[in-house]
Amino acid sequence: MGVSLQFVYGRGSAVSASAPPRPQFPTRATAPVELSKTSISRSSCRGLRRYVNPPGWASRRNASVRVGGVGADEGEEAGAPDWDAEMSIFKKRTLKPSQLATLRQIEGEASIGKVLHSNSDLVIVEGLNNDAEPGTVVSFASGARGVLLWRRNDNICFILAFGGTSTITEGTPVQCSIQGILQVIDDEEGVVTKRKFETAQIPVDDVAGQIVNFIGRVKGSSGGQEDKGQKIPLLHKSPNMEDRGQINESLFTGVAAVDTLAPLGRGQSMLLTGLAGSGKRDLMLEAILGQRKSDVHCVLALIGEEEGVAEKLRALLEDKGAMARTTIVEAPKGSSFGQSYLAICTATSIAEKYRDNGGHSLVLLGDLAPMVQLWELFTAALVKMGPQALALESGDEEKLEKALEEEELVQYEGMLVSASAAQRRQFFAALIQRASKMHKRLGGGSLTMVGALAGEPATGISKRRQAVIEQHKTLSAEMKAKLLAALAAKEKLAGLDPDADRRRIRTEVVEEFMSLTDGQIVLEGSRDTDSGCMVVNSAASVSRIGNRAYDDVLAPVATPIRTALAQADDAQRASIDDNGDDINRALRARALLLQDLQQPVLLEDLVVKLYALEAGCLDDIEPRRVRSAAGMIVQEFRLKHPEILNEIRTTRNLSKDAVVVLKEWMKAHESLL
Repeated sequence: MGVSLQFVYGRGSAVSASAPPRPQFPTRATAPVELSKTSISRSSCRGLRRYVNPPGWASRRNASVRVGGVGADEGEEAGAPDWDAEMSIFKKRTLKPSQLATLRQIEGEASIGKVLHSNSDLVIVEGLNNDAEPGTVVSFASGARGVLLWRRNDNICFILAFGGTSTITEGTPVQCSIQGILQVIDDEEGVVTKRKFETAQIPVDDVAGQIVNFIGRVKGSSGGQEDKGQKIPLLHKSPNMEDRGQINESLFTGVAAVDTLAPLGRGQSMLLTGLAGSGKRDLMLEAILGQRKSDVHCVLALIGEEEGVAEKLRALLEDKGAMARTTIVEAPKGSSFGQSYLAICTATSIAEKYRDNGGHSLVLLGDLAPMVQLWELFTAALVKMGPQALALESGDEEKLEKALEEEELVQYEGMLVSASAAQRRQFFAALIQRASKMHKRLGGGSLTMVGALAGEPATGISKRRQAVIEQHKTLSAEMKAKLLAALAAKEKLAGLDPDADRRRIRTEVVEEFMSLTDGQIVLEGSRDTDSGCMVVNSAASVSRIGNRAYDDVLAPVATPIRTALAQADDAQRASIDDNGDDINRALRARALLLQDLQQPVLLEDLVVKLYALEAGCLDDIEPRRVRSAAGMIVQEFRLKHPEILNEIRTTRNLSKDAVVVLKEWMKAHESLL
């Protein structure tokens, strides 16, 4: 079966005169499409018979010869071929398809959607083409343009309109912008057409060391030069399983607590959560500084920050020597939820550029809250238009709650959830699953993702402590009430009061992101008072990649420390008594993992410190002096055995002989402090 391809239609659109009346959409100025036309004369048809001979042609031809006084004309009437059928077959096989006919066919099949709701820059549409994917550019009959953000299973589409929705009203026609038409000419079926929709693209040339806006344009540039450079889709599909490789290489961040308790593997997705002021942005900055001498390109999405913050961060990173391999994507305070979401997508797409070229990238999404709020805005609008609208209009909240509870349940990833919850989960997963380690046949590149969300997981600490108080039968009711009040005051002081942080995301949503990512880093509500450093919650933070996310040199010593911290935390929660060797040892371990801001720890230094803790060199040191004592140990060891530190730095491993030397040195220098 022979197949040939022909691209017959470029950017622009055409409306067939024979098609039914359709809304007229503004189009870009394009050169007219030249239509090919082939004419065949009657005299040439006989010469072409040999190309289109059907079965039995020879016998029918012989029948036209004069036999027994019968003329050729009579013979042709008796057994002449069907010329119309033969010419139809001939045209399918040899003639170029009519471009005009193709355009008419495409115009007849193009779906015209209808606006159901518009507010700010967000639009809800129904009736768009089923084959249009997120990232497709759409045109409104009013002249506005937008990008398709998400398509629900019921063909309801969420769109971000460029320039606002002032010209878009309910009922406004909308259609996907067709970039071109691909024709496939098949020997048997003839012409088959396929549409290619226009997709939103972002410029990616020379973005290293730059600050760009939510659609990838370098801040302060005119945009003319960027339009000529390389562009990539704004909304990529996540790689399929066949294109992914196993995550088996560590991405060392330079944040001691993260690299010890919840390590990052190249290609992993990680949620970073904590309340306002817990240090999420500082941790991300520390991770960028930790890549100064690595092969990892960093992309930071700054969401909702004050004007000027991006410039200050660039100056800091330039001063530290880390900006050359970093790109900052900015959606400052005052940006809409849609623009903030596009900034998240732009940062991810820039990181994908390095991954797809065989390199390694780390994308740090400063705040995922706009993604959650965007979905909630769309959902609230749908509720007002749907069956639950009557309950909202009448103010019957109980009726509305019941209607939502009775929503159809569907099975999704082995769970029975409401249809709306399944849709939301798919929307979140579309972003999270773009983090990946690619198969070696595709270059073996990686995109590691860390997304921040203001909130906290469901820890149940308050309930457990309340249960402990209630168990004491010797306490009076008045005393129990005072203890519970003191507990509430302590949690509020630590930043656990829901009213204290308006940007805080519901625990339910935080838990949903945790279930989608490959692990989470949970920050305590308050920082360390001495260093001002963020404090990682050792019990709630975890990497679900396992030991494959550790550097080989770190796994043997970091895993036991993480286990000991988790056991000490459980023991402390179950008992009112805070004394004990295990708990004191845990306090020293937590103190060891603290570090000053903007001073990422080196891998070789962290390894020596953890071996010192394991060897008991810090057992007699007060927790507040642990960091300085560990620093002295590293300095002394560097003077005596620089070759071992160099081995760790260059190979990210330790030979058996080096491990023996390290442990013996620790044992011989227990009295150093």
